Amino acid sequence: MPRASSSFIALSSAALSGMLALGCSSSPSSGRTTTDAGHQSDATSRVDASVRSDAGIVTVDAGGAIQYTVDAYVPVYDAGCGSASVVFPGGCGDPASDPHNCGSCGHDCDGGACFDGSCGALPEGVLATGQYMPTALFVDGENAYWRNEGFNIGHGKAPRVLGGQVMRCALAGCGNRPTPIGGADDSWLPRSVALDDDAVYWTNGESVVSCPKTGCGCAPQAVLTFDAPMEIAVHGSTVFFTDLSLTNVGSCPVTGCGTTPTILATRPVGPDGIVTDDASVYWTTGGWGVLTCGLGGCDGGPDTLWFPEFGETNTTGITVDATNVYWTNTIVSTGSVMQCAKNDCGGTLVTLATGRNDPRGVTVDGTDVYWAEENDFVKCAIGGCGGEPTTIASTQGIAVAVDSTNVYMAQQASPTDGWIVAQPK
Repeated sequence: MPRASSSFIALSSAALSGMLALGCSSSPSSGRTTTDAGHQSDATSRVDASVRSDAGIVTVDAGGAIQYTVDAYVPVYDAGCGSASVVFPGGCGDPASDPHNCGSCGHDCDGGACFDGSCGALPEGVLATGQYMPTALFVDGENAYWRNEGFNIGHGKAPRVLGGQVMRCALAGCGNRPTPIGGADDSWLPRSVALDDDAVYWTNGESVVSCPKTGCGCAPQAVLTFDAPMEIAVHGSTVFFTDLSLTNVGSCPVTGCGTTPTILATRPVGPDGIVTDDASVYWTTGGWGVLTCGLGGCDGGPDTLWFPEFGETNTTGITVDATNVYWTNTIVSTGSVMQCAKNDCGGTLVTLATGRNDPRGVTVDGTDVYWAEENDFVKCAIGGCGGEPTTIASTQGIAVAVDSTNVYMAQQASPTDGWIVAQPK
């Protein structure tokens, strides 16, 4: 399984520093890339856009050693649904980890995985490798859906996200070829993902969009456009969202509401994670605890379900079951995972784990609570585990999901080598 290593550090400090020096250009591209050997490769059919270096020359380090230099105008190539692949030789993905361009452009591992530029068998339980920072994950009994956050190589007025996509893969496996549902061109920097029986929904920094699970030809439908929607949840025929900029919690019919959603609550704090049940919506608020409101709104303001005693915490991930609400307090080395009754935290508050390292995404089944933290995926029995949760996997990640048999983890070894892994409970 992937784990942070020295190669991750090299890519973060060297490759990304070169990429962050890039900005967008309105000038058309010739559809060519130039390697350090001066070789030019035609790939005009895959050109998505152009980026340019303000300095004219960009040197990219793809894992500790300089492998090539690109000229001032670098084509960024279509990797599915308009999402851009990272700028590596020939415009392909990272040759160290891309299973379809392993070691060199066009060298496909045919269902296997790419390990340091060489193909190998796809490890048991792994649905996909070579993903760009997967940070949201859901399953529906047939498929896994996740968001690749990608990363930004632009700056100023025209940022450019590489590898930002919403993906789908059958739980039975997809031959390490997940299907792109939406990408950077039609949904810039996808952030949050939610499902109902028929569709996939996600936010993109300024809108909520949707696509049928069966596909939409890489052309998702706008549900709402409203400032800065962050996290979303879907219940029945309604999508609920948090808006970080205006500190709103709102709702909109899944069929769309344009620019006029219903505002359920406004509070001078930044709402973050959100979840619903049949009666209420619940959300986290950074240092202001966990709030709740009826699905139709809450005249007079939301109820505070839990407020930290000293106001020194950072509530982030949240989930519910029939009885309880569960959330993570995201603090490095002193984070915690909490539980209490949905109708009243008084007298029912349980600290499932404390002293944790940056716990974030959280989910629950009928017996256990699962979460991702800095270097581990962890679980604890509902109601408590004596302060000793069980480590499921020791690897970096943010997102976790469960079904009746497996726990699913979005693991991150490097910005260009995230894994989607299924593991028996």
